[in-house]
Order: sequence, then structure tokens, then C-alpha cells
Amino acid sequence: MRQSLTILFSVWLGASCSVGNKPALLVNDANNLYQDGRYQEAMQKFEHAIEINKYYAPAYVGRADILADQGALEKALIDYHTALEYGGADARAYFGIGTVKHQLGDIDSAITHYTRAIDSNPSYVPAHVNRAVLYGKKGRLKKELEGYKKALTFDPENPVVLVNIAKSYQAQSNKKQAELYLERAIKADSKSTHAYAARAEYRLDHQQYRKAIRDLNRVLELSTTNAWAYNNRGYARAEAGDLREAIEDFTRAIEVNPYNAEYYNNRGYTWYQLGNHQRALTDYERAITVDSNFAEVYRSRARLWLQERKLDKALEDARRALDLAPDNRNYEELLETIKAKVERGEH
Repeated sequence: MRQSLTILFSVWLGASCSVGNKPALLVNDANNLYQDGRYQEAMQKFEHAIEINKYYAPAYVGRADILADQGALEKALIDYHTALEYGGADARAYFGIGTVKHQLGDIDSAITHYTRAIDSNPSYVPAHVNRAVLYGKKGRLKKELEGYKKALTFDPENPVVLVNIAKSYQAQSNKKQAELYLERAIKADSKSTHAYAARAEYRLDHQQYRKAIRDLNRVLELSTTNAWAYNNRGYARAEAGDLREAIEDFTRAIEVNPYNAEYYNNRGYTWYQLGNHQRALTDYERAITVDSNFAEVYRSRARLWLQERKLDKALEDARRALDLAPDNRNYEELLETIKAKVERGEH
């Protein structure tokens, strides 16, 4: 199994605040600290700005951005709404509310607030992109594509926008346009990991494994600790028949992120393909330890038990997989196969 990418914007700081007064200076410094990942220092400056002028809306927006990043979503919403109360229509505040609403699963409200951000600032590219992503999730593919193309009018060389347009065309089975926009994304920024990763994902979908590996090599040149890329290169190598190299990639993915059950399952299944059932079982057990609700690992282990003719264990794992993913046809078929063998008395 490989992982897919979804590309959205989170916080979009845009231009620096004006520096004509002390709160503005503090917010400007805080935004720079935020961009550098120095969140605690940034938070202190945002709060200092609020202490000096409790009506200074940009400080509330900045603090809300950090709170949202930290998972304090309800507190972030309060600050975003306070910013709107004190500062009037503000694209960044509306955008922040949209992002939080999306995280909370309220897609319609998220779309509404991204729209308000666009109404406040029609050239606000992240709001166009994120709204388009949500249109896609709702199956409104025409609106999705229109949103990306509108964003492109304001930022024609933005690789994220170009990649999302490619994905939109791919969802509509327009292979020619999808390939065109992926190439444009890479030409726009030859150091964009998003662009190479997206083309690799496209090539994996079309079983172009060797080409996908080349793109993933480039991703890893640009980002040497990218667990997603190691995992997907491992998948591509396994599909291409290079099982030993696939094991190496899955191992690297685990070294970078030992808390992803899928990576253990992928390595385990590759050990299974190599005939090493003991190592496969060890990895399956590790995957279950990391995430006991990861359905695919139970399917993997059930197939191993089935090959070893341990039907009681295979039946238990197949049932567990289907319980976790009741709409999965593959799991259902595996369970029926095992049941049939049990009924025939095979051992």
C-alpha cells in the first residue's frame, strides 16, 4: 500500500504588517518568528501587542494561527472572530476560520469562510486553492477546477496550484492535461518536492514504476528525511520486482517515522513475498502495536495464516479486518475464501 498526498495551504502570512506603531512592529517580528518555526517567541510578541492595544486585530489573527497549529482549535476560533470584531473584514482571519472549520469536519462552513476571505481579497491565492480542494471533496469537480485556475491567474508559476490542477484533471480521467500540468509544475520550480511527488504518484497510478522511482529519487535528493517518499519508493520497487531494495526503503521510512503502522505492514508484506514468514509476522505485530485499528495489517496477516493453513487464526484476522472496514470488497472476499476452506475441513 502506498500513501497519497493532499496539498492545501495552512497559514498564509502574506505581506508584513505596517511598522508605524509598537503593536505593528511586534506583530511584524512575531510573523517572522512564526515563519522560522519559533512559535513560543512569536506567541509572546503577539500577546505583548494585545497588551499594548487590545483592539489590534492582526495580533489576534497571529495568535490564532499558532493556537490552530497547536490543536487548540476552539481557542483559535475565538481569536479569529475577535480579530473580525475589532478589525472588520480580514481575509487572513476568514481564511483561518475556514482552515479550522475544515479540520473540525465542517466542510460547508469552511467553504463559506474561504469565500469570505476571497471577497475581502480577491487575489488571496490560498483561499482559492483550499476552497477548490473542498469542492473536490464534495464531488463538484467543475467548481474545483475553476477555483484552481482562478488562483493561477494571480500566481501563474505556483507549483502547488499547478499540481492541484493536474490532480483535478486526473480525477476527471483527462490524462493529457494532467501530465501537462505536472510538467508545468516541475518547470515552474525544479526544487519543488510537491511537484515531483505528485508526478510520482501519478506514475504509480498508471503503473509506471521505474519512472515513479526516478521522481521519488529526486524528492529524496531534496528532502532526505521524507518518510512518505521512502514508503512510496518501496512500494514502486516492490511492484517492479525489486523486493530487497523495497525492504531497504520501508526500513528507512520506519527509521524516519516509527509511528506509522502502514510502513511496518508494507515491509512485512514484502518479507512475506520473499518467503520469510517470521519477519513478516514480526512486522505485522509491530504495525498492530502502533495502530490496532489499521485494517490492512489484519488482511496481510490473514493471508499469511491462510498460506500456512492456520485457518482459525486466518479467520479471526479476516473478520477483524472486515469489522474495521465493512465496505471493503477485498476483505469480504478473503473472509469468504477462508470460510469456504473451513467448511470443507481443510487444514
